[in-house]
Amino acid sequence: MWSLWTKATRYSKLPSEIFGEEDALAAWMLDNAVTWFGITIENALAERVKVQTGKDSYRYDPKYTLARLLNPSFKLPRPPVEQTSSNPFAALLPYAGKKNSGIKRFKYVAPEEKKED
Repeated sequence: MWSLWTKATRYSKLPSEIFGEEDALAAWMLDNAVTWFGITIENALAERVKVQTGKDSYRYDPKYTLARLLNPSFKLPRPPVEQTSSNPFAALLPYAGKKNSGIKRFKYVAPEEKKED
């Protein structure tokens, strides 16, 4: 699948065109699968880890190698749970209430019930 992705990106063609798939549905599924796989591998290859080489010097080494990523027994780790949220504003909440953030946080207060005398 990786070689199909690299050929497709190199020649600016769809993976289904290179593979020769004629069925429209199968071609669409192949294109989506190869594209998802290729982008995932490329993003993982772009990840870096900060490594200290001296007292005040650092370098950034690749977190994964291509051989490791293409190993069938290797699985990429899931993102931390706190990054996934059903709240669409979850990414903004840490900034709410901070000085000069431009974001205000409001708390809902239910109206008081009227008491009859």
